[in-house]
Amino acid sequence: MKLKFTEKGIWDEDCNKCGDDGVIIMHVDHTDYEHAVADFITKENYNILEIGYGMGISARRIQTLKPAKHIIIEKEKEIYDKGVEWAKDIDNVTLIHGDCINEIGKLTDKFDGIYHSADKDDVGRLLSFKDDIKSLAKENCKLVMLNWHLNNTLINKANYKKITTSDALKNRFGEPETNIVYTTLIDNDWKADDVNTKYTWIM
Repeated sequence: MKLKFTEKGIWDEDCNKCGDDGVIIMHVDHTDYEHAVADFITKENYNILEIGYGMGISARRIQTLKPAKHIIIEKEKEIYDKGVEWAKDIDNVTLIHGDCINEIGKLTDKFDGIYHSADKDDVGRLLSFKDDIKSLAKENCKLVMLNWHLNNTLINKANYKKITTSDALKNRFGEPETNIVYTTLIDNDWKADDVNTKYTWIM
């Protein structure tokens, strides 16, 4: 990636077909969604795992909810360095630089909430993440990812939670109605926890 940082967002300029700035990695217009995910997966004294630091929008929000432990894995060195600077005086945050597929195998903690926001990874790794992370998830752990349309084997085991978003997010990302899509670890398997909000992907 060739990253471009501004006050409004992070772009990957290596995408030649994505306009003058490249493809958006993270943008301030996504704040409503990032905050909603943080609020959903975090309670006081929870252990939280994030894949991807981005602009730190969800990380900062998670910290306001007083988790016991907060681990963030970030693949891109420039973004990782910004995360380290932010977390330097926060005792319950650990930043790890590396590919999540390699790094999660080194973790020994179990987590109450997991947020995988690194949706620019290759498809194979995104598809395998739900299986790779299962052993680190506590019973009733909530897993939120941004690549649900790729996870055909998981889609009927997920739920949706409607959230309120700003016009800025709707206009930039073309999302007239926004949902957090999540799955829950129940009896060591990812499952939908509410029949009334089961998620269905419509192509």
